[in-house]
Amino acid sequence: MTRMIALWTLTLLVAFGNCVSVDTSMNRLNVNMEMTSIVFLLKICNYTTQSSVSSFTSWWYGEFPTKLNECSLGNVRFNKTKNIVVSAYIPCKFKSAVNGKIVDNTVFEAFNETIYNYEWGYYVAKNAGFDISAYKYRLLVYPRDTPATFYGLASVGCYADGCYSWYNTDTYTPSLFLHELGHNFGLDHARTPTDEYGDDSIMGYTSNQCYNAGHRYALGWSEPKSSIKLLNSKAIVNASYTLSLREFVKVDDIFLEYVNVSNQLKSVEQSLHVSVLQSDYSTVQLCSLVNVGDGCTVKQDISITIRLSKKNAGNVMFSISQEEDNGLLGFESNQNNGETHFLYAWVLFVSALGSLLMLMQSAT
Repeated sequence: MTRMIALWTLTLLVAFGNCVSVDTSMNRLNVNMEMTSIVFLLKICNYTTQSSVSSFTSWWYGEFPTKLNECSLGNVRFNKTKNIVVSAYIPCKFKSAVNGKIVDNTVFEAFNETIYNYEWGYYVAKNAGFDISAYKYRLLVYPRDTPATFYGLASVGCYADGCYSWYNTDTYTPSLFLHELGHNFGLDHARTPTDEYGDDSIMGYTSNQCYNAGHRYALGWSEPKSSIKLLNSKAIVNASYTLSLREFVKVDDIFLEYVNVSNQLKSVEQSLHVSVLQSDYSTVQLCSLVNVGDGCTVKQDISITIRLSKKNAGNVMFSISQEEDNGLLGFESNQNNGETHFLYAWVLFVSALGSLLMLMQSAT
């Protein structure tokens, strides 16, 4: 679910030359729990083409918990008795529980405006016919014949009465549900500086991948193989690391993870992903190193260069070296394909130049 803050952050990244903001004091979300959920298979007004409770339950109790266990590393547990599926009907018109106005589900906009999704969530929760307070996660699955154009939506975090997500698809996949539930857990998207969903992980382009290293760390599910503080510059001068698949090194809030990518956008590809975890719990992938010799430079208070030095099917070796500190923010890619993504943060440069001129003037 795209939030205004995510769009605002993305605008800053473009305008200021791929700058990255790092919050090293960020609190971790620490999601470790037994999941309790209720899935509402909706029929809305005259839109009634919907899966049966039995067929959806068969999938929900089969394929989904397996992927949930894999991607949460066992930190979110799924017990069938605490995760139920029911059918629910929403009439063509009803009185809003929020503002008392009439909610009209006969208009096209109803199926694509967030306000209607929330109204429907409140409606089915109130009219379920039994107490659903024991179910923290409330998932609303649209009929298959609606005019809705989205695939999934979710609240980032939860409301006082529960965590809501909405699904509009003919094909049920664990990755779609885990993407939206990731928002409920508190995560924002996994992106690149130019693409809201540019990362290959489950919070980026919905795929068969799981959550990336930054998100797993934020959720309290994974710990780095090694953790480095940028202020301790001696710790990263010409250091080398070897990672197995899905292991990662953390440099402040920069995450270097060895991943195996295979989804609808790419064939099988193993690469070292370099991403930064931001204060809104989004991640920004700065570069992806695929071939031996590929490298990229991340510039913050201290500039570091990451270079791929060895790679095979099971693990990867890379080096981290310190660059001369130039006081700029951003990153630079010098991969073998010659693609360059670095743009100087000119605002900072002009500011520094202005200060220097003022000093020179006062000295004369």
